[in-house]
Amino acid sequence: MRHFVALDKKWGHINQSTFPLPVLGPILRKRSWEIHYEYGFLIVRGLTPSEYRSEQFMILHAGISSWIGSQRAVQNGNTSREMNVALHIMDHDLLKIRALDPNRFVPSSNTNAAMPFHTDSGDIISLAYTQLSQTGGEVRVASSGTVINMLQTENPKVIETLRQPYPWHMVGNNPETAYHGLLHDTMGKDGLPKTILMMERRPFFGDQKCPRPKWLPELSGEQKYALEAIERVASGCCHTIKLEVGDIVFLNNLALLHARPSFVDSNLDPAAKQHAIRIVLRDWQNGWDIPPALQQRYHTMFGRIAHADEEDWQVTPYLWDNDLQHGYMAEAVKAPTLHVKIRTRTAYLFVIPLISSEF
Repeated sequence: MRHFVALDKKWGHINQSTFPLPVLGPILRKRSWEIHYEYGFLIVRGLTPSEYRSEQFMILHAGISSWIGSQRAVQNGNTSREMNVALHIMDHDLLKIRALDPNRFVPSSNTNAAMPFHTDSGDIISLAYTQLSQTGGEVRVASSGTVINMLQTENPKVIETLRQPYPWHMVGNNPETAYHGLLHDTMGKDGLPKTILMMERRPFFGDQKCPRPKWLPELSGEQKYALEAIERVASGCCHTIKLEVGDIVFLNNLALLHARPSFVDSNLDPAAKQHAIRIVLRDWQNGWDIPPALQQRYHTMFGRIAHADEEDWQVTPYLWDNDLQHGYMAEAVKAPTLHVKIRTRTAYLFVIPLISSEF
């Protein structure tokens, strides 16, 4: 971090060259391949709250994650002038917001509600946890391949349905780009075929802020049943990631579904709210090929920034506006610092020995 800060550049310039990690970097590059082609997720553990300021923690998160994925996505809709590359996931207290504005939409990611199994957009989802809830809020992951195989064995008709065009409602969609299936065949850099399962609920059912347009038809009974089948099967074969404060979790969004149970923040310390900072990544060296049906979505996320200076970084948590995924500023929550703690490696958990001198 000291190296990058000394360069006096905007945060969009954070990359492997400007954030050098001579010891940790090569380890993270190897782990990047494993996230893409072996285990599907990684936890960098050993970061604990201490003296770092919020902006310093975000620089560390951006720097470490740049060794996993070389490109960051814009995380707001393509009609916004903002180029936010970091989003804050936390409970903004739905009741207080509705008391001020009864019509204000609050996405589930800005509440403490449970979130069903889904995928986001992009290759790798990076979640840095600066605070944890008192109870609940763990990350649950399920292998998309396992879900597909189980559905194929249980009811092949569901797989056929998922390959048929679904009417998606996404920001920037039009009748020519709104229809595609949930399953997409592609290739990986390992030379092997892959099947991507893209699973979301809001694009099919709408919500208060983003009702489905009239030109999009309702889902058929078979399509609704297939979505329910994905949730049921994923719930039965998932793995729960037990979080610790300071964890940075990397998820292969093309190979995993993820979900979250509801959570309760501490009622003793109002500042101790579960808080994750999300960065979405793609790696030019390890990334899977993008299927034609998803190329517009990827261009919206990864093709809009012409120069690193254009990246926007909001240090202060803010409420998402679901159609553009950006909104007004909310009260700041302190982020933590880092220290070194060496842990061991297991089949699901890769804990990197952080080298404090490199920061």
